[in-house]
Amino acid sequence: MPNIAKLLEQSDAGFKRYTGIHKATFEQMLEAMQEHEASKTKSGRPSELSLEAQILLALTYCRDYRSNHNAITS
Repeated sequence: MPNIAKLLEQSDAGFKRYTGIHKATFEQMLEAMQEHEASKTKSGRPSELSLEAQILLALTYCRDYRSNHNAITS
């Protein structure tokens, strides 16, 4: 995964090419996750990844392995 700051600085087309979604959608996802994080109680071990990194990791995983969806649900 490239540097998060460099990825966020890319144009919308470059960001979409890497993640599969527009930057605006990513920002909405990040806001929703930040609201969720603020409302839940802290328990367990803190994550080493930032929320941005967690979302980008999930997006790239889904983008790379979406062809396996049919094999998993069949």
